Amino acid sequence: MKNSIFEPLFHPANHRFLAGCIFAICLLSYGGHAYYMNFNADDVIQIQSVSNDSLTYLSQGRWGLYLIFHVVQGDNPGGLFSLGLAVVLMMMSGMVGARVLGIKSGAVMLFFTLFSAVSLYYGRLFSFQLTWVAFTFGVFLSVCGVYLAAIKAKWLPATVLLGLAPAFYQPTIEVAVVLFLGALIFQIGDVGARKIIRRAFYYVAIVVASSALYVVTTKISPYISGVPLNGRSSIDVIEALKSFGRICNLFVNQSIPFNAGKEDPYFPDIYRIILSISFFVYVFCFFICSKRRNASSLALFIVFSAIMVVAPYFLAFASPADTFSTRSLIAFSFVHAIYLIYPIQQWILASPERGGDGKALLAQSSLVLGFAFVLISSWQVAKLSFDNALASQQDLLAVNRIISRIDDVLQDSAMANESSICIAVNFNTPTSAGPRGFAGTARATPWSKEWIFRLVDNRFIPAELGKKEELLAQSASKPKWPARGSVYTDLGCVVVNVN
Repeated sequence: MKNSIFEPLFHPANHRFLAGCIFAICLLSYGGHAYYMNFNADDVIQIQSVSNDSLTYLSQGRWGLYLIFHVVQGDNPGGLFSLGLAVVLMMMSGMVGARVLGIKSGAVMLFFTLFSAVSLYYGRLFSFQLTWVAFTFGVFLSVCGVYLAAIKAKWLPATVLLGLAPAFYQPTIEVAVVLFLGALIFQIGDVGARKIIRRAFYYVAIVVASSALYVVTTKISPYISGVPLNGRSSIDVIEALKSFGRICNLFVNQSIPFNAGKEDPYFPDIYRIILSISFFVYVFCFFICSKRRNASSLALFIVFSAIMVVAPYFLAFASPADTFSTRSLIAFSFVHAIYLIYPIQQWILASPERGGDGKALLAQSSLVLGFAFVLISSWQVAKLSFDNALASQQDLLAVNRIISRIDDVLQDSAMANESSICIAVNFNTPTSAGPRGFAGTARATPWSKEWIFRLVDNRFIPAELGKKEELLAQSASKPKWPARGSVYTDLGCVVVNVN
């Protein structure tokens, strides 16, 4: 970008410095999650090995997650080291993903890496500490599989990698689909329409084959692990389509740029405005390319772009078991990065004699939009991690207060000196734990409301399911916390009746 303030960024001598800056930006963006060490409902139970909750990963078909978080990490999130490793994996995924799109300029590859790595979708995902290494490794495997299929034409290793990736995180399938579509869009006008269509069928075949491989490995995994699969790993197209309203809701609230993330309090209006402008710049850039002004190119662009905005949740058409929350839609990180990088790549490819047709201005606009996008996303992720920290702090302090009451109740009983105390908690009305009103509480979640007591004081062991049901049924007539009598003993267990 000659005669532009951005010109130094494109100089090869500055690429290493640019890469270092991007690493620092990513680490600062997500660092709050590691610095504050928040404990949401999943973290509370998953970091306590005695809970054996890691077996849940196997029942969900996530044996790759089991291997990394349980076997390798020992159910320990790993703090800043794990987060730093996750950032490295994200950057590697971005660089390889840029090559899939046909990007060869080092600076443009790094910008695509930045735009895809700093995202509110990843910010939501990283609120769960077990995701940092395993999930980003799954994304990296998926992106490498796409690279082998699209660039190296090695369908067999590509199918294997794409078939393994969902075992670490199922949305990696959707990441692969988005990158395949992005590769096709970037080729429109440079490659004949028939050839692009043939490549599209080839990519479809790769996705189908790799998905089948994942299904097969998932179905046989119980014979190896001894852990049966649960409904979350099921595939039922008929049942999925019966809940078509869920798919429509995802389309309206995620796929449409000016409405993206509207149901999530951390997606501000300025985020949607910048995303909408980026989308229009992306579309306009396609139309000003003279070699793309024909019916076949336009049809391919519309079809591939339309599929791309649905691809991040296309598993909703196959499985009725997932609600597809923000953290499971990380493929949108790549969709939005494609919007931002497309005009920059077209400017790079433009010949000097056609340099005055507006592409330079569009490229500079996309860079400005991209930097604003990253700044807003980083700021919102930082707010998210802070709110989660306040909620986690409030949870732990509230549990401490209840434990003080438990000690008072037990002080004159034989249970006072026991090293292992059975506990059952009746907390059926979820409340917001965060003083800012956004974050939920780990004290009311069914799988964590007893385990959070053990997180604070390892004397406590959750009551067995049958016994717990009996205790809680009898607690309905008891006073509610913090009234006297809301904490009592029954059947050799401590019962806490919150609400």
